[in-house]
Amino acid sequence: MASGNTWPDLIGHLVLLKQQIDDLDPTGVRTYMLPRVAATEERLRETEALLGEPLDSGYRAFLGYADGWPEFSISVQLMGTADQLGAVRATADNYLDVTLAAAATGWRRLELAPVAVASDDKDVIAVGRPGTQVAGRIVWFAGEEVERYANFKEWFEDEVASHQRALDRLRTTRESR
Repeated sequence: MASGNTWPDLIGHLVLLKQQIDDLDPTGVRTYMLPRVAATEERLRETEALLGEPLDSGYRAFLGYADGWPEFSISVQLMGTADQLGAVRATADNYLDVTLAAAATGWRRLELAPVAVASDDKDVIAVGRPGTQVAGRIVWFAGEEVERYANFKEWFEDEVASHQRALDRLRTTRESR
């Protein structure tokens, strides 16, 4: 997927992919849920004030189109502004603490802020905090480091591509019956 795609393009494309997967997947492993309504600029500023730091610019841009996405990818919740200020953030912070204490990842806890977290395992996606040497970079942890991305948009585009591959597999399986 080209990096020039806008957030409305990317979000809309993923919504369509998830709907098609939902229509074809007999297992129901991947659920079809819509993203939340966009966060207002006022809500974004309020969240940053309560967090005491700015949100990553790429993540913040996404929130301006979708204020989080429950069950974004199987059990992973893409956190919205309310999630950043409540129990979801506490769970994600705990997962980061445990992962970074247990694994030699090379990442420092104070450099990272969570943006997505799984509800049923230890997966957490974190972004390098603004003002740090890793600002804007995305890292996916599942007990250990799984993948790194240059920025939030690149990670999101990879998720869109992952959903496309899942849909292609479902179509191939269906056609071979």
